[in-house]
Amino acid sequence: MIDDHLLKGELTICFLENIVIGNSFVKGFLADLIDKIGSDGVQERVHFVTSRK
Repeated sequence: MIDDHLLKGELTICFLENIVIGNSFVKGFLADLIDKIGSDGVQERVHFVTSRK
Protein backbone atom coordinates (compact mmCIF):
# COMPACT_ATOMS: atom_id res chain seq x y z
CA MET A 1 0.00 0.00 0.00
CA ILE A 2 1.24 3.47 -0.87
CA ASP A 3 1.00 6.31 1.63
CA ASP A 4 -0.46 9.47 0.13
CA HIS A 5 2.28 11.60 1.73
CA LEU A 6 4.82 9.82 -0.50
CA LEU A 7 2.98 11.05 -3.58
CA LYS A 8 3.29 14.78 -2.89
CA GLY A 9 6.75 15.19 -4.45
CA GLU A 10 9.21 13.27 -6.52
CA LEU A 11 10.10 9.69 -5.66
CA THR A 12 13.51 8.13 -6.31
CA ILE A 13 13.85 4.36 -6.10
CA CYS A 14 17.41 3.00 -5.91
CA PHE A 15 18.52 -0.55 -6.64
CA LEU A 16 21.96 -1.99 -5.93
CA GLU A 17 24.31 -2.16 -8.92
CA ASN A 18 24.26 -5.96 -9.06
CA ILE A 19 20.47 -6.09 -9.41
CA VAL A 20 19.11 -6.01 -12.96
CA ILE A 21 15.50 -4.83 -13.24
CA GLY A 22 13.33 -6.10 -16.09
CA ASN A 23 10.42 -4.32 -17.74
CA SER A 24 7.79 -6.73 -16.39
CA PHE A 25 9.01 -6.13 -12.82
CA VAL A 26 8.76 -2.36 -13.29
CA LYS A 27 5.21 -2.61 -14.69
CA GLY A 28 4.06 -4.70 -11.72
CA PHE A 29 5.99 -2.60 -9.23
CA LEU A 30 4.41 0.62 -10.51
CA ALA A 31 0.84 -0.66 -10.94
CA ASP A 32 -0.45 0.91 -7.69
CA LEU A 33 1.34 4.19 -8.40
CA ILE A 34 -0.17 4.34 -11.88
CA ASP A 35 -3.62 3.79 -10.38
CA LYS A 36 -3.07 6.68 -7.94
CA ILE A 37 -1.24 9.32 -10.02
CA GLY A 38 -1.58 8.04 -13.59
CA SER A 39 1.12 7.04 -16.03
CA ASP A 40 1.99 10.68 -16.79
CA GLY A 41 2.45 11.35 -13.08
CA VAL A 42 4.74 8.34 -12.75
CA GLN A 43 6.83 9.40 -15.74
CA GLU A 44 7.20 12.92 -14.35
CA ARG A 45 7.79 12.14 -10.66
CA VAL A 46 9.23 8.63 -10.25
CA HIS A 47 12.93 8.09 -10.93
CA PHE A 48 14.87 4.85 -10.83
CA VAL A 49 18.58 4.58 -10.07
CA THR A 50 19.92 1.29 -11.45
CA SER A 51 22.97 -0.02 -13.26
CA ARG A 52 20.80 -0.30 -16.40
CA LYS A 53 20.28 2.74 -18.62
